[in-house]
Order: sequence, then C-alpha cells, then structure tokens
Amino acid sequence: MKEYFKLLRKYKYEGDYLNNFKELIEILKLCKKSLIESFELEKEVFAKHLILEARNHLLGMSYSKSYEFASETRENIERNAYELINVFKTEKTAFKVLIEKLIIDDEYLKENSNQKVISVFIPWLYYLEQSETSYNLFYLPETLNLKELTYELTIFEKYRIGKKENIYEILDSIFNIKRLEYLIKNAE
Repeated sequence: MKEYFKLLRKYKYEGDYLNNFKELIEILKLCKKSLIESFELEKEVFAKHLILEARNHLLGMSYSKSYEFASETRENIERNAYELINVFKTEKTAFKVLIEKLIIDDEYLKENSNQKVISVFIPWLYYLEQSETSYNLFYLPETLNLKELTYELTIFEKYRIGKKENIYEILDSIFNIKRLEYLIKNAE
C-alpha cells in the first residue's frame, strides 16, 4: 500500500493537480489490477477513497476553462473509475452514481430515494452514504491504516443534515468525535 500512497502524493502535490490526470488514471488501473489479483479489504478502502478523489478531479475539470473541451480525458478517467468500481466486493451503486452525476441535488435524491448515494465526502477522511432509510458515515480514523469504520447517524444528526446547513461542519464534528473515541480506545 505504501507505493500507492507515494503515487497518490505525486498525483496530488507534484505539479498542477488537474494536469496530473495521467497519474490518476495510472493509479486507478494499478488499484484495479491489484484488487483482481488478490482482494484485501484495505485495498478496497483505498480504492473507494481513490474514486472519491477521481470524482473531485472530474468536478474540478468541469469548472476549469482549460478543460472545457477535454471530453476524451474526462471519459478516460470515468471509464477507469467504473472499471475499478466493478471489482469492488462491497457497495458499488453509490460510487457509480458519484461518477455519473457530478452534482447530486435534492431532486435527484427524491427521484431515486430507494438508491444509496454518496452526497458528502472528504477523500481520505470520510463519506456519507445515504438512502431514504439510512445515513451512514464511513470514516478512516487513521488514514494510513485504511481501517474503515461505520457510524449510523442519529435521528437528530439526520435532521440537522436534512436542513442542508453547515453539513460539512456537522460531519467534521461527528468524524472528529468518532476518530478521537477510536484513538483513545486503541491507545491502551
């Protein structure tokens, strides 16, 4: 996994982020190959957060004038992201929707209320997977450990998020509390 993090660091922090799409595609392909060769939960967790990263890249491209006509590049990233998602052993639909629809609005959520979607996320920290009946926060208490934990939001937390105000602040707060609880529990 260490080599994947090195490639990820190169992609994110060396050179221009949006121009590093070749590195992103390379990591997507390597991750897919690695998951096919031998499935490990940690590899899939890395791959999920890589998909979140790819989605951010696609969104950044959609807002950049220099990538306005880069449909071939966008399609290449999308195709490799789909191929990686297809080798997941766990939830696939929510990640596919994330790549298909760059903006997931209230109308989409109402029309597809029985489907799981990821509407809020910060790669390498957490993502919120929601459906009509559940809101689950998947989070990494230790980034390099890649041990993903799940927390089902309470009715009050769902209500606060449903108001669409300060969503990231609410989730950051929940994430920090859960992370601290994990670190205290495992410090012994």
